[in-house]
Amino acid sequence: MDIKPYFFGLEPAEREVFAANCGTTRGHIQNIAYGFRKATAELAAQFERNSQGRVTVEETLASHHWIRVKDESWPHADGRPLYDVAAPIAEAKAA
Repeated sequence: MDIKPYFFGLEPAEREVFAANCGTTRGHIQNIAYGFRKATAELAAQFERNSQGRVTVEETLASHHWIRVKDESWPHADGRPLYDVAAPIAEAKAA
């Protein structure tokens, strides 16, 4: 699930709690949801953790190469996400 439907599906008070648990503000998440800002890899991971795996890092930052490490404490069934910084950079597609 993308952050936008997840975040706006929460009650206003729940949005504040979710943002605080992610270490950011409601306004910053709204900017990400509307495409005005990009999430960092760290924030994408917090979205996944605090949404109990519903908002995945792959959906939040599809441009990054993610791998999974088995971790039973992580809410995603495939494990904890790791951003592969050594992966080849995908070439920009012509518009």
